[in-house]
Amino acid sequence: MSETIKNQDNTLLKRAYIFLEDKSWGNAKEYFERTLDADPENAQAYMGLLLVSMRASNIEELLETKKVSKWSGEEILFYEEDYFKKALKYADDEYIKEIENLKVESIYRSAVENMEKSFYDTAILGFNSIIQYKDSNNLKCECIYKRAIAFSKGSTVGKLKKAIDDLEHVLDYKDASEIRDRLLDKIEQIKKRRKMRIIVSTIVLVVLSLLFVCWANLRIMQNKMREKIIMENFHQKVFKGTSYVIDENFDFVDTHNKSFVDRYMWCDKHTFDFKEFEFKEKTVELSHEHSEFALYKNGWISTLDEWNTQKRYLYSIKVSFWAGKVILTFNNNNYVVEVDEKDEPIRFVQGDYNYTRNDIVETVGN
Repeated sequence: MSETIKNQDNTLLKRAYIFLEDKSWGNAKEYFERTLDADPENAQAYMGLLLVSMRASNIEELLETKKVSKWSGEEILFYEEDYFKKALKYADDEYIKEIENLKVESIYRSAVENMEKSFYDTAILGFNSIIQYKDSNNLKCECIYKRAIAFSKGSTVGKLKKAIDDLEHVLDYKDASEIRDRLLDKIEQIKKRRKMRIIVSTIVLVVLSLLFVCWANLRIMQNKMREKIIMENFHQKVFKGTSYVIDENFDFVDTHNKSFVDRYMWCDKHTFDFKEFEFKEKTVELSHEHSEFALYKNGWISTLDEWNTQKRYLYSIKVSFWAGKVILTFNNNNYVVEVDEKDEPIRFVQGDYNYTRNDIVETVGN
């Protein structure tokens, strides 16, 4: 209790502070209110009500007490309460200094606590607001110094620059100047390493690009050679497939009634002879002056003469590679080709169309 209160001849106020020391909050509040009924501008009574609201029995407890708002969850600062403001408003000059000193002391202790918890930003703000009180200025420098040390442990240029900026505010404090110089050198080294990484990365990228171009060109050359080999391997080969039966009017029969017949294609000089006719004879042996023909079994043309009088359809073929597959192109259609280890074509496929190599060249069926 302050000397002002001890010396004041006020029975109600004295009894209120006695109740306060006993932590009898209800009785203390009642007597502080009765004091204000008699003297509405009694600063000591307002301070007593502040102590009651903060559940502090004396000034020291007030400074140590932490009260949290149940609504916001934030700490309640006693010097922002209405009771404190009214006590400050009605206090005399001597008591005003005592009350104001409570606020400054509270800010100081809170700043020290934040510094100990490494909450340097908040601590610096606190010390800066009471810079002339006790050793606040020195503690502020300590916070800035420690914050700079924390930043200096970072590995990025941004963190190091923040550390340097802090140290430049306290160059005369401890070894701040020496640390600042070391950090400047560290930033230069980081910049040099970064520049070197960019140069090395660029060189590696260029080399890899050149290697890729060389590899791609080599692959293209290899594919071209394989295309040529596979094209050559198609020469003098017969491929057997399947075709729908065609009726006498050359219209496809109903889907449910149609059947299939064998179909043969002969490749010579990079062309397919692709005739849309079939032979009724079970065994057909044909020859042609250019040896380019397609053979069909069980079809509509009954004689070799009739075959020879029909116009043949010759389609140029082309072999290429696409997405790792061998592609055969003719008659504007693309077929996937299966080849053996010697690049000999085994079959080529497009959807339901499947043509498999047949070792019979001149005779179809027996």
